[in-house]
Amino acid sequence: MNRRSLILTLSVTALAVAAGVAVAMLQSPPKTAIAPDSSPTTTMTPEPIAASPTTEPTPINVTAPPSASPSPASPARPPASPTRSVTSCRLTMARVDDPNPPLNVRSSPTTTAQNVVGQVQNGTYLMVTQEQEGWLQITDPVAGWVAKSRTQAGCNEKVERVSFGAGNTSAEISDRFIGTGFHQYQLNAAAGQTLTLSRQSGSLPMVLKPNGQMLAEIPDGNDRWSGTLPASGDYVLQLDSNYKGYAYSFVVDIQ
Repeated sequence: MNRRSLILTLSVTALAVAAGVAVAMLQSPPKTAIAPDSSPTTTMTPEPIAASPTTEPTPINVTAPPSASPSPASPARPPASPTRSVTSCRLTMARVDDPNPPLNVRSSPTTTAQNVVGQVQNGTYLMVTQEQEGWLQITDPVAGWVAKSRTQAGCNEKVERVSFGAGNTSAEISDRFIGTGFHQYQLNAAAGQTLTLSRQSGSLPMVLKPNGQMLAEIPDGNDRWSGTLPASGDYVLQLDSNYKGYAYSFVVDIQ
């Protein structure tokens, strides 16, 4: 074969191969594009934590507070004070005690220059018939009226009720007489109780039973008397006064 034929043959062969390749490429299905590799999202399920073995809670030792000691008892209520209530009082005598003596005796219970009917000196005892708005009507030693504030005066005849009060068994009694008279102190007591009188000054009273009869007449100078009461009721402690009067004080106790 000559050179020219060989070249031609090679050219035809090359064209055939190229055409075959082109046809093959046209007939091959296109390759599917593959998305970039991405790892699928994996949900991480936490691994369960093994439960600790159940343990009993350690008991807390709670110490109970000590039993409260009983509240101290309330202090005993102090005894009630004795009470004295005057049920009757009559003034029959007074004694002159004027800071500017002598004391004027007037014809009426007023102060005027024309109604002076006499004068009396300090220490003079006056017989009184009535009291009126700060004035005393007197009959002796001069009849007329005198200012009560310029005299010493009190109950000449007195009756008084004495109550010891709750929780109390005794009372102190004191007063004074201006001139003659009597003072009676009434107190309630039960049969079998013991009555005790203790003198502080003056004289001790006589004791009268609920029926009015004498239980005890205590001689002057005695400092103490005690006796069992025979009956229940109101007992009377009575003091009497002579013309000059006196002050007294004593303690009465009933158990």
